[in-house]
Amino acid sequence: MKKIIVLAALVTLVATSAFGAISGTAHDLSGKGTGTTEICAFCHTPHSGTTQAPLWNRGAGPGVVTEYNSSTMNATSGSASSDASLCLSCHDSTAYAGTVLTNVPNGSTYVPGSLAMTSVNAIIGTNLSNDHPVGFAYADSTADAGIRGTIVGSNVQLFSLTAAKTDVWCSSCHDVHDNTVAPFLVQSNANSALCLACHNK
Repeated sequence: MKKIIVLAALVTLVATSAFGAISGTAHDLSGKGTGTTEICAFCHTPHSGTTQAPLWNRGAGPGVVTEYNSSTMNATSGSASSDASLCLSCHDSTAYAGTVLTNVPNGSTYVPGSLAMTSVNAIIGTNLSNDHPVGFAYADSTADAGIRGTIVGSNVQLFSLTAAKTDVWCSSCHDVHDNTVAPFLVQSNANSALCLACHNK
């Protein structure tokens, strides 16, 4: 019984931390003409969630039309094998034109199309040719001049759709649940510290 209480307390603490970090940030869509104070509901649902992410409450993102490409990059970008479609379900600039939520919160007055991105910097679109590449194996990129053999001194993480965490995703550098270091960075980029974790310039 004691183990169950400790586990429940831990789950509550983690959930509360994420809730507190999102509250009042650009990822907090509650109260913005939505008729609900639920913060998590715009990405997650306890019922009818999809498998794209834990209890995912959004339709599939549009997918990337144009991938990043460079003659000096040895790795191959493949956003489809990353979390890009999750991010683009909002950041593609067209997501709010149709139904976004799979399961609209009870009591909500949210109307599809009623929310819109207002920050130009937040609108990525579906052309990632001028953005940092995602969905590639970090080890493949280490053959590039100026790329470290391993990530150093950083909160940068590698992810994968399989068990081996080897790929660079959007969430390698961004933490959607924590805007302590804007814009939702996993750590400060003062003196390019975040970039230099991978790029040895």
